[in-house]
This record gives sequence, C-alpha cells and structure tokens, in this order.
Amino acid sequence: MYKTVYNLAGGCFSPTDIEQILDFAINFQKGVPSISDINLYVPTQGCIGSILAGVNCLKYGIHSFSYKGVSGNIYTPRSYESGGVSQSEILIALCVDNNILRKVESSPSIAMMLVVPEMMSACEYWLQVHSATNLVTGKEIPNNLSVSPLANRVIGWLKDQSVMEAPLSHITMRSYIKDGFNVLYKNGVKVSYDSILKQCLLRGLSHSDSDAVAKFMNATAPYKPVGKPDYDYMLK
Repeated sequence: MYKTVYNLAGGCFSPTDIEQILDFAINFQKGVPSISDINLYVPTQGCIGSILAGVNCLKYGIHSFSYKGVSGNIYTPRSYESGGVSQSEILIALCVDNNILRKVESSPSIAMMLVVPEMMSACEYWLQVHSATNLVTGKEIPNNLSVSPLANRVIGWLKDQSVMEAPLSHITMRSYIKDGFNVLYKNGVKVSYDSILKQCLLRGLSHSDSDAVAKFMNATAPYKPVGKPDYDYMLK
C-alpha cells in the first residue's frame, strides 16, 4: 500500500482551500485504490489548524484529523512550533529537511506539493544538487546562488529575486513520487500520460499503480483555489 503526503507551503491556506485539497485527495485515492491514507505535511501559519485540528496554530508533531469520513494525519515540522512564520522560512525548512518524504514516510509515497513557484526554484536547485533526484522542471536553474552554506544560499537567492516576503499570488501543484522529484505541470501545461507513467515506473511504483496515477493526474484539474482572486490558475 502507498501513502499520500500532501506538502503545503507558501503561507496560510483558508478553510475553503483546505477543503478543496482534501476533496482532491479523497478523489485521488478512489482512482488509485492501492493508496491507503491521507497525510498532510504542513509548514503554514494556522488556518489549516483551525479547520482540521481545532487549534489556532499547529504545534510540532503529528495531529490526526477526520474529514468526510476519511481520517489522516497532519505533520508539522519543528521550525513552526511557534507559528506565524514567513514564506522564506517555510522554503528554507522544506529544503533543509532534505528529502521530505524520507522524513515523513518510510514507505513508497505519492505526494502533492502546493508552493509559490518562484520560491520553488531555489528548492529545486538544492534538491538537484544534494538529493541526487531525477529533476524535471522545464526551466533553468538559477546561476546567481552564492557558495555559502545552504540556508544562506537560499536566503540570498530569495533576496536577489525580491521575493523574501512575496505575497501569495499563485500556486502550482507538483508531485513528489517516492524519493524522487517529478513535476506534473510545467509552465501551466499538463504533462502527458506517458511522461507521468514513466516517472512513476522509474520511482518504483508497479505498472498498474503507475497507470492509475497517470490516468488520474492527466485527466484531472486537481486544485482550483477560490476566494483569492489574485491567484493565477495554473491548473486548467
């Protein structure tokens, strides 16, 4: 059985956003029966805590939740014990945590990540250099990173790009499959069934599971945020 881990980054998510994410998760698991449960990895500021955990701000640890009869867990990293963190701190924690899926799940996992795409570029660079993953991004790696330690490199790049405290303007869905890095959407264009199938197979999923994932992801617009008109809807 595979487990899903949904990684959320980029600031606060409203209750409506979270409901849509969970609705997608439930539908995804109906389409891929070998996935066993829903897990959220949540480096965010507390909105998600209010709707799922009944608390204002999630503390470090694992929190269980129930939604429409489906149970799951919320994982909160140490960095966010006090809440109210900035987007740049969220990015740094995602990077410094090394491979997120190895931290959260020991079994093969299918995970979705919602992130501010400009900030993901630095994280992609770090993953490529340090995690030896197969990186499919469709864009160039930034060449203006300093040679200082990891956190300083990430912070420096963000400052150079003037996005240290950038508003949450749009969200992209990407997919981590097992311990690799696979982008299901590039520049707002859906990746083909064949590409998704190949990446799933390369990361150890069976052919039937890979086929189910590829068909579902290729036919579905997984996430359509509402209530924030400044979002750029990258998933059509």
